[in-house]
Amino acid sequence: MNLTELISAVYTQTNRPDLVAETVQAILESTLTIHSVDTFEKDIKEADVVFNDGTLYIQQLDLSQIPFYRKVAYLRKMDIGVNQVEQFTAPGTVGNFFKKVEIADIIDTYGYERSNIFYQAGSSLNIKSSTPLKYAKLGWYAHPTVSTDPAVYSSWIAQELPYTIIYRAAGQVYTMIGEDKSYAIYMRSPTPGQGEETGGLYYQQLAVLRRDNIYWPS
Repeated sequence: MNLTELISAVYTQTNRPDLVAETVQAILESTLTIHSVDTFEKDIKEADVVFNDGTLYIQQLDLSQIPFYRKVAYLRKMDIGVNQVEQFTAPGTVGNFFKKVEIADIIDTYGYERSNIFYQAGSSLNIKSSTPLKYAKLGWYAHPTVSTDPAVYSSWIAQELPYTIIYRAAGQVYTMIGEDKSYAIYMRSPTPGQGEETGGLYYQQLAVLRRDNIYWPS
C-alpha cells in the first residue's frame, strides 16, 4: 500500500476520519518503529567506500554522510583497483569481513590493539586494517523514507505486509484519544514465553513479518 491507502485503512479501523493529523503521525511513527524492531535483510543498503589515503591502516568513515543510516550490517575489504574482494585471513575476521567490536574490546588479552576490526563512536566508524586500506564495501540497515508526501513515502513493509503498520497506527490513534479498550485490541502485549501471536492484532502481524523476513542460519 502507499501512504494514501494506509491512511484510508487506518480510518476504516478507527472510524475516526476526523483525526487526520493524528492518523498520519501514527502511520509515520509506526513505519519507523516497525522497521527498527529487527535486522531485516530488505533494509540493507550497500555502497563502495574509497578512502583518500590508501596507504593508511587506520581509517575513519563519517556515518552522517550515509543516507538513512541506522546501523552497520557488515564491512568488508575490497581489492585495490579492480573492485574485487581481497582474500585474507587474520585473527578476528571471517574471510574478508571486518569484525565489529565494542570500544572496550579493541585491545586483546595481551594488551595489543586488534586488527581487521571496526567500532562506532558517535557518528564516526573507526576501522583498523591489517593491510593498507583504500577500498571497502559497506552494508548498512537503512531507515525507510517517511514523509507526509505520498509520492515520497516508501516502505517495503507497507507494500508486503501493510497491516503491521495499519494495526499499530490504529492502536496509536486510540491511545491518543484515551480509548484504552480499543487500544488493547491492537497493542495487547503477548503472553510471556508463548510467542507474539498471543498478543493484539499488531503483534500477530509482527510475528508474520519476523517469520517471513528474518534469516535464521542452519
